Amino acid sequence: SPSPGIRTVNPYLPGRIVSGRSVLPAILPLCYAPFAPLPTTCGETMEDLEPGTYSDDERLNYSWVTERFAVGGAIWNQANMHQLAKAGITHIVDLQTMVDDTEIAEGMGIEVLWCPFSDDLEVKEPELFERVVDFSLTAYRQSKSRIYIHCGEGKHRSPMMLLAVLAVLGMKLIEAQALIQRARPQADFPDAYRQSVVQFLAAYRERTC
Repeated sequence: SPSPGIRTVNPYLPGRIVSGRSVLPAILPLCYAPFAPLPTTCGETMEDLEPGTYSDDERLNYSWVTERFAVGGAIWNQANMHQLAKAGITHIVDLQTMVDDTEIAEGMGIEVLWCPFSDDLEVKEPELFERVVDFSLTAYRQSKSRIYIHCGEGKHRSPMMLLAVLAVLGMKLIEAQALIQRARPQADFPDAYRQSVVQFLAAYRERTC
């Protein structure tokens, strides 16, 4: 453990302390990870739809979990993508199986990672998390970046991926899960998905140590 008076710094975290309700003790590696939750933005939840198929309600449905990370549901169209750009979103992780956000993000200064997988409540391989975590950490190194991780509803897949990202950034799993669910009450963590995150973190430790 660090010597008294010495703070070990995670290179993916900003050097300044963000004012907020708490400063959370961190792991992987040991550091202090200040995250300042923002007010929640909630709407109706929506399932994945095939391209060209739309819901009657295409409003954005997302929640700020920290100052830099948001989680939520489908983006649907360019108007909503423009709204995200105005909110400061610079990077998007799209986990939907049917829709790639790349086209509707063109010309908006937003970088998109499309990493599709089904919400089948089965254990996921660590390699799936690696793509999302590596992309998110690369984005997070940029001081003005804001990352939106989303699936169809913002209920299972995107909260699971954000949980993995926050854990790699140093937050304890139980604290990260509570933070996500406080910001987005509909977020749910099935046992298989939580187990997937634990398995990924074990593999990540081996890869980075």
